[in-house]
Amino acid sequence: MEKTDEKPFGARIGEAGFCIIYLVYVLILVFIMKNKYDTGMLATDTLIVAPEHLDTYRFGFGFLLAIALVGGDAFHLIPRIISNLRPKWRDRRRWLGLGNLISSVTMTLFYVALAYVMDRYMPGRMPQAVPLTLVVLSAIRLCLCAFPANNWFGDGGSAG
Repeated sequence: MEKTDEKPFGARIGEAGFCIIYLVYVLILVFIMKNKYDTGMLATDTLIVAPEHLDTYRFGFGFLLAIALVGGDAFHLIPRIISNLRPKWRDRRRWLGLGNLISSVTMTLFYVALAYVMDRYMPGRMPQAVPLTLVVLSAIRLCLCAFPANNWFGDGGSAG
């Protein structure tokens, strides 16, 4: 009997549906945040944020972070959706691997930006060494992602 790694039809449809619902949901949140940001937009060029305008800047940064999140996720979820709907897709490994690599990089940058926002707008919430440590560890992680041993585009590698 021939071994196949193909998932059952219901599992493929369920996973594809979940990925689509997730992407649509996050996009809706992005547009809600953008709307909140636009309605409270400041007419100032300073980086110092007055307390009454803090929410405007939080929504603005939240909007940018949400764009990074959904953008990074889309790079690996869209090939996964296609792969689930077309199980015999020839370029499956290459696109899933590229998507996982891009998503890995964008998520690393997302968490660095999130820590910056937290450090900038909620001072005293984390020790002073955390932002610098996070940047150093993120640089190391990005270098490790570039190693060929990850086998992003081949069988048995990180591209699942």
